[in-house]
Amino acid sequence: MHASAAVYALCVAFLSPPQRPLLPTTTNSLSYITPPRLRCGGALRMVFSDVERRAAYPSSTNSFKSSDFLLDRYLGAVGVITIRDWAYYDETTGEKVSPNPFDPRSPRQTTDESSAMVRLFQARLIPTGLPGYPVLLKEYATDARHLAETELDIYGEIIEDYNARKGLSEKAVSFPPVVPGLGRVEADPYLGTNEFQEQWKRQVAFRNVPPPRPGNIWTVLQWPGPLTFDTYDRLGRGERDDVLDGVVPGFRLKRKSRFLKMAIRRALEAIDYLHQLRIVHRSISPGSFVLQDANEREPLNVKVLIQDFGFATTLQRLARSDDDDSVRRAMKVGAVTPAAILDYLKAEDLKSSCVTFLYFIVANLYDEAAAKRGQGKGGSDTGNKRMELTPGGFRQTSPRSFLAVRRLVEEVFDGDMSGLRDYWLNDEPFADVVKFLDQNDMAGWDFLSRLYKAPQLFQQQVKDTQQRGGEREISGDGGKGEVTERERVYWNARDLQEHPFLGGSGSGSRT
Repeated sequence: MHASAAVYALCVAFLSPPQRPLLPTTTNSLSYITPPRLRCGGALRMVFSDVERRAAYPSSTNSFKSSDFLLDRYLGAVGVITIRDWAYYDETTGEKVSPNPFDPRSPRQTTDESSAMVRLFQARLIPTGLPGYPVLLKEYATDARHLAETELDIYGEIIEDYNARKGLSEKAVSFPPVVPGLGRVEADPYLGTNEFQEQWKRQVAFRNVPPPRPGNIWTVLQWPGPLTFDTYDRLGRGERDDVLDGVVPGFRLKRKSRFLKMAIRRALEAIDYLHQLRIVHRSISPGSFVLQDANEREPLNVKVLIQDFGFATTLQRLARSDDDDSVRRAMKVGAVTPAAILDYLKAEDLKSSCVTFLYFIVANLYDEAAAKRGQGKGGSDTGNKRMELTPGGFRQTSPRSFLAVRRLVEEVFDGDMSGLRDYWLNDEPFADVVKFLDQNDMAGWDFLSRLYKAPQLFQQQVKDTQQRGGEREISGDGGKGEVTERERVYWNARDLQEHPFLGGSGSGSRT
């Protein structure tokens, strides 16, 4: 549906409210009740007067009923990827060897994908009135309940901070760059009845989708929209296209450069907000960043929100735990206090964002037309596909996929951005990617390198401090007098916002 038609449908809903409950229909193409929607906790009919009215405001403690929602559509499922590192040794000498990084039969890393742990639904919260308040429902499987509890706890920290800032300010305080959480739902026993199961099966919108299970916990979030760093290149065509792209040489790259830099800067601001609140995300991926107002022709209006806090942790949680793998990694490099461990995990967040940002750049600048002409390294024999080793064995993947970008950065070049640049330099589909990162004296490559090497730079700073006899506390928060400008290294999110690649005043060099 085009935007104009959607607006018209919404106007019809508000200007002509129904005088009696309506049954779902597929005949009225302008009605907001199309396609059919399933009432989670009762009859299929849409009843607007039998539920308690409740304000939709950010909260981690609101407890909703399953009957408060209408499910619009199933969005997909989220699983967990476990990355395994491999080492190779000579059979004769027993010495560690480095295999050919481009041989998919001897990978440095492999990934194991879990079954779906979280299912996503677009829905409407009915108590707020017609036509319903759009929300995102996340259904957590039984063995993922701890992820839901963690996410709700993190939202509790965020909302407590937001309310405190509102109380201290005489001016309006905007909500932080986070997808707002509204509360939770405990799926009631009705979802396990034969009546509900039969109703679910009759819904065309949920064909081949298993019904919700009673007892599962759901989290409720404000509907953030469909555009993330993962989906933007596929779904955001209306925001991307411009009639001058094929007319003015270099216009497309110039326009996209401004947009990509602003989106990445906004994403760093979201990470920095969490880090200033002493929260680390620990699972940053392209789906973690939601794009709003993503019009490439007006990049200053770009808004980026961060989401998915199932694996996040806080300083208080770290103080109570010492059996976490990430805690052991931090202690191995010299971080012994909870605050220092948290700083190391902040650096790991930045390393994860390196691959995420580079994928976002590649997804938007990769030249599919050149790849289809056989001008990429894949050659005309394989088109634009390359062999990758996956949990299911070898398969062809696009060189612009997240899997391919991650493998190049982490496995093949291990953060060596000079090597990655040389690899892509004569690869025609990546021409605009290289040009973009070459801007401002190779500043893009330096920026990505500092992201990837953030844990190493943190470790080096720990050693330097220890050699000085612990004169200064290690902190990534830009505290008072910790690091002079001459000694400054870009390993915290606030500093990186000022990197010259993003238009800051710092001095960058190719790394």
